[in-house]
Amino acid sequence: MDQKIITIISEALRDLNQNLKNSELENPTSELCLSGEGGNLDSLSLVSFIVDVEGRILEEFGKDVSLVDEKAMLGEDSPFRTVGSLSLHIEGLLKG
Repeated sequence: MDQKIITIISEALRDLNQNLKNSELENPTSELCLSGEGGNLDSLSLVSFIVDVEGRILEEFGKDVSLVDEKAMLGEDSPFRTVGSLSLHIEGLLKG
Protein backbone atom coordinates (compact mmCIF):
# COMPACT_ATOMS: atom_id res chain seq x y z
CA MET A 1 0.00 0.00 0.00
CA ASP A 2 2.83 2.39 0.85
CA GLN A 3 4.20 2.43 -2.70
CA LYS A 4 0.73 3.02 -4.17
CA ILE A 5 0.27 6.01 -1.88
CA ILE A 6 3.68 7.45 -2.80
CA THR A 7 2.78 6.99 -6.49
CA ILE A 8 -0.53 8.80 -6.01
CA ILE A 9 1.18 11.72 -4.25
CA SER A 10 3.98 11.90 -6.84
CA GLU A 11 1.59 11.84 -9.80
CA ALA A 12 -0.57 14.55 -8.23
CA LEU A 13 2.51 16.72 -7.67
CA ARG A 14 3.71 16.24 -11.25
CA ASP A 15 0.26 17.13 -12.60
CA LEU A 16 0.11 20.22 -10.40
CA ASN A 17 3.59 21.16 -11.53
CA GLN A 18 2.41 21.56 -15.12
CA ASN A 19 1.14 24.95 -13.95
CA LEU A 20 3.72 25.73 -11.28
CA LYS A 21 6.90 24.92 -13.23
CA ASN A 22 8.81 24.10 -10.03
CA SER A 23 11.81 21.84 -10.71
CA GLU A 24 11.58 20.43 -7.16
CA LEU A 25 8.20 18.88 -8.01
CA GLU A 26 9.36 17.08 -11.16
CA ASN A 27 10.76 14.04 -9.32
CA PRO A 28 9.40 14.18 -5.78
CA THR A 29 11.09 12.17 -3.04
CA SER A 30 9.72 11.29 0.39
CA GLU A 31 11.81 14.13 1.87
CA LEU A 32 10.36 16.80 -0.43
CA CYS A 33 8.97 19.63 1.69
CA LEU A 34 5.39 20.42 0.68
CA SER A 35 4.25 23.15 3.07
CA GLY A 36 5.52 25.29 5.89
CA GLU A 37 8.98 26.81 6.00
CA GLY A 38 10.81 25.85 2.82
CA GLY A 39 7.67 24.34 1.35
CA ASN A 40 7.16 24.03 -2.39
CA LEU A 41 3.40 24.65 -2.36
CA ASP A 42 1.64 27.89 -1.53
CA SER A 43 -1.76 27.72 0.17
CA LEU A 44 -3.77 27.67 -3.07
CA SER A 45 -1.56 24.99 -4.60
CA LEU A 46 -1.78 22.93 -1.42
CA VAL A 47 -5.58 22.99 -1.49
CA SER A 48 -5.63 21.93 -5.14
CA PHE A 49 -3.12 19.18 -4.40
CA ILE A 50 -5.14 17.87 -1.43
CA VAL A 51 -8.36 17.70 -3.47
CA ASP A 52 -6.54 15.85 -6.25
CA VAL A 53 -4.94 13.35 -3.86
CA GLU A 54 -8.27 12.67 -2.13
CA GLY A 55 -9.86 11.93 -5.52
CA ARG A 56 -7.02 9.61 -6.52
CA ILE A 57 -7.28 7.74 -3.21
CA LEU A 58 -10.99 7.21 -3.80
CA GLU A 59 -10.28 5.86 -7.28
CA GLU A 60 -7.43 3.58 -6.20
CA PHE A 61 -8.69 2.29 -2.86
CA GLY A 62 -12.45 2.90 -3.06
CA LYS A 63 -12.33 4.79 0.22
CA ASP A 64 -13.39 8.40 0.71
CA VAL A 65 -10.91 10.09 3.04
CA SER A 66 -10.60 13.65 4.24
CA LEU A 67 -6.96 14.65 4.56
CA VAL A 68 -7.70 17.96 6.21
CA ASP A 69 -8.73 18.51 9.78
CA GLU A 70 -7.72 21.08 12.37
CA LYS A 71 -4.94 18.90 13.79
CA ALA A 72 -3.49 18.18 10.34
CA MET A 73 -3.20 21.84 9.42
CA LEU A 74 -1.59 23.13 12.61
CA GLY A 75 1.91 22.86 13.96
CA GLU A 76 5.14 21.29 12.92
CA ASP A 77 3.59 17.81 13.07
CA SER A 78 1.41 18.57 10.06
CA PRO A 79 1.25 15.61 7.68
CA PHE A 80 1.66 18.12 4.85
CA ARG A 81 5.29 18.90 5.74
CA THR A 82 6.78 16.26 3.43
CA VAL A 83 5.74 13.62 0.92
CA GLY A 84 6.76 10.95 3.44
CA SER A 85 4.72 12.38 6.31
CA LEU A 86 1.68 12.72 4.05
CA SER A 87 2.09 9.12 2.90
CA LEU A 88 2.13 7.90 6.50
CA HIS A 89 -0.92 10.02 7.31
CA ILE A 90 -2.86 8.60 4.36
CA GLU A 91 -1.85 5.04 5.25
CA GLY A 92 -3.16 5.59 8.79
CA LEU A 93 -6.46 6.94 7.48
CA LEU A 94 -6.89 4.00 5.13
CA LYS A 95 -6.15 1.47 7.88
CA GLY A 96 -8.33 3.26 10.43
